[in-house]
Amino acid sequence: MKRKYFVWTPEATKCFLDVWETNLKSFRGKRKKTLIQKDMAEGMSDFGVTRIEIKAKLQVMTKRYRNEALEFSKTGVRPKWEYFSRLRNIFEREDDDFGEVLETISSTFQITNHHRANSNFRNQLARSLDVIWIQMWKRMIISITIIGGL
Repeated sequence: MKRKYFVWTPEATKCFLDVWETNLKSFRGKRKKTLIQKDMAEGMSDFGVTRIEIKAKLQVMTKRYRNEALEFSKTGVRPKWEYFSRLRNIFEREDDDFGEVLETISSTFQITNHHRANSNFRNQLARSLDVIWIQMWKRMIISITIIGGL
């Protein structure tokens, strides 16, 4: 007998968003997405949702959010989609790590001004900044891959 598709009620979607927020940092780590999705499905066991349905919901919600955000940026008219603000908060939380990186860069530049004469220090600083930028780009690519389902 073929299993019926899961119907996403507002309650199930709210629970999904709660579970997504709870697992947000896990998506950035080295853990496989399928295992995180499985954990998310277990967190929604009261609804009987599967890992595959979680994966599909992640992709659908992300795509819808991207489209709504693009339209918002073009028109300036706030989307009427009820989950837009919640997803925006999720994606902004995901970018919190970039704030830490920018603070590091800012404090590094302050140190640079103090040690301008020391060329060895400047070379070390340049290498450090390269590493920071590489890490930042990697995180952004990982986020796009995880959230976008690419």
